[in-house]
Amino acid sequence: SSVSRVWQYRVKETLKYFGIRRLDYVFLSHGDSDHVSGILEFLEEYERGIGGKNTKGITLGRLIHGPETGEDYRVLDELTGKNRIPVTVMEEGGRISYGEGERAWEIQCLAPDGENLLGDKNQDSLVLLLKYGEFQMLFTGDMQTEGEARLLRTGADIRADVLKVGHHGAANASSSDFLKKIRPRIAVISCAEKNWYGHPSPETLERLSGADSRIYCTAWE
Repeated sequence: SSVSRVWQYRVKETLKYFGIRRLDYVFLSHGDSDHVSGILEFLEEYERGIGGKNTKGITLGRLIHGPETGEDYRVLDELTGKNRIPVTVMEEGGRISYGEGERAWEIQCLAPDGENLLGDKNQDSLVLLLKYGEFQMLFTGDMQTEGEARLLRTGADIRADVLKVGHHGAANASSSDFLKKIRPRIAVISCAEKNWYGHPSPETLERLSGADSRIYCTAWE
């Protein structure tokens, strides 16, 4: 988020409310400030103690990000290294799974291909597919139509019950072809009320409605 002290006043308070003391994984879709500022703030205050726990609050098990490079990721690597927090660089074909049977879940990385990056943070966003039983949810970061088209060309199965709508509901994401392939029953848009960019765009809302998706947006009551 672009909100000042987003970790202190938003994320941390929410986790405390739900009684969460440990985050097994934190995924960073890409290096734009509105996606990494909170985790940077968190890690700057982090202090590894006995047993690997954070003496100043919530403990992080592992940080995961894509093959993108940049100053923010360099700082993240320094902070995680200082506190001996494992880091995984994930790209197309990577996966994480846990458990067996009905309670098993898996997260698959569908993009980007580290050997063929487009060179744009948004387009090279980490794309993740969560599978839990018959349920599937797709996370696309800030990927836009060019990245969507590239993903479609791979032939990946991106069907999902829930879509975390790309680029905060911007007009240059969530193309009709992309939505036809996903067929989401529910679309979740994360953006601030009265944001500078006019998210979510009317065009995107129209495309989501045309795909028969029920739309939820953090900017609405």
